[in-house]
Amino acid sequence: MGNCFPGGTSSLTRLVAFDYEVDESQVNIVSQAGGRGQGIYQVTIPGISTPIRYNRIGSVFMRHASAPPLPHEIPNSIIPAGKPSNHGVIRYAAVDNQVPVQSVTMIKMSEEMGSGTYHLNVNGNRMVYKKMGTCYMKAGSVIPGTNMVV
Repeated sequence: MGNCFPGGTSSLTRLVAFDYEVDESQVNIVSQAGGRGQGIYQVTIPGISTPIRYNRIGSVFMRHASAPPLPHEIPNSIIPAGKPSNHGVIRYAAVDNQVPVQSVTMIKMSEEMGSGTYHLNVNGNRMVYKKMGTCYMKAGSVIPGTNMVV
């Protein structure tokens, strides 16, 4: 959502500069629409080709959901094989299977707020772990002699 500053166009440029970590003088308001108490603004900054939309409600500016992610935000995505090596589920799976952390690698993961599914290679066996809240648990059991999880 971004941060909120009191109303006024100078506050919008300050907010965009703060959100996207640029100098306030680099923020340009390209369009604005609205009446008393509300408004829609489009701004541009260097490095982002399309205008960024901000909404004003009362005296508060908010970044629109269609805006590009902030520099410090990481959108949900599938992680490439072997990454990350320091995720909490890797340490959990190592303890759960009594193997060193170095023998557990991430195959892929899908993570959302409060839940996730993790496909791991644990000592040559593929295992799936689930996350519910802050707890990890094994999603299935390995069939001996295969890499299949049931």
